[in-house]
Parts: sequence; C-alpha cells; structure tokens
Amino acid sequence: MAKYVMKYWYEWGGTCLWSANDAAKAEYSYEVDEQTLPISRKLKDLLRYLQAYHDTMMDMDNAPDDSPWWTEEDTAMFRKKMKFAYEQLCTELGEDYEILFCEDD
Repeated sequence: MAKYVMKYWYEWGGTCLWSANDAAKAEYSYEVDEQTLPISRKLKDLLRYLQAYHDTMMDMDNAPDDSPWWTEEDTAMFRKKMKFAYEQLCTELGEDYEILFCEDD
C-alpha cells in the first residue's frame, strides 16, 4: 500500500498535485509543490510548463470562458502531454506514492 496518496489534475493558478491522505498532507500540505518531490528536474520543469500552459486556456477578461485563442488542437495536445507527465510521475515516484488521475471532463 502506498504511503502517500495524491490526486493529479490542473487547477487555475494552482498546481497539478493535491494530497489525498493524511500522510501526504503532513509531508506536503494539501496543495503539493512539485518542486519538493523526489523527481527529476526535467519532470519538475514539465509539470510547471503544463501548469502555465493550462492557465492560458481561460479567457481572463471573460472568466470562466475559454480563451478564444485556445483551439481543439491545443486541448488535444495538452491532454496528451498531461497524460505523459502523469505516467512519468508515477514511474519516478515509485511504490511509496499512489497518484490518482482525475480529469475534469
């Protein structure tokens, strides 16, 4: 059984990881800073990039509407990269972590 359980999804202006059990909350707080995780620099950079990219999806002048510059292709590419990052995260964190993939569809 995993020691730390976290949920993986992207939140506006937030992070992509959220503690889902007491051990994870005690170690990382509720909103998990991916920079504190035992993962590669490359993966940390990818997670930060995806968060910034995700935040461009909303039209900040007409929130919560989607940005008029965000296309279906952008959505498809984001989802593809998001799933790749999730798989890498699970691999790099190992057995002490359970990462639950949560889509907001």
